[in-house]
Amino acid sequence: MRIYRVKKGESISSVAALHGLPEALLAGYNRVAAVQEGDLLALPDAAGRLYTVSPFETLESVAKKFNVTPAYILEKNNIDALYPFMEILI
Repeated sequence: MRIYRVKKGESISSVAALHGLPEALLAGYNRVAAVQEGDLLALPDAAGRLYTVSPFETLESVAKKFNVTPAYILEKNNIDALYPFMEILI
C-alpha cells in the first residue's frame, strides 16, 4: 500500500484518475466521500483483478467464484460488506 498526500485543487476523482483507480474504489478504500488539500489517502495495491459486484451476489458467492476467502476480499479492499455495483479488487 502506498500513501498519497492530496494537493490543492485535487478531488477523489482526479486522484483516482492520476493513479489509474476507479473513483468508487479509492473513496471506499479510504472511507471518504471528499478530500481536501493535505489529506492522506491510502492507495490500494492494484495487483489483482477489478471486479464489479452484480446484484444478488454475496460476499461468500464472490469469494467462491474466485477461490478466495471472504476475509481476503474484505481486507484487500478495506471494506466491511459488499454492495451491488461496487468495484473491488480480487
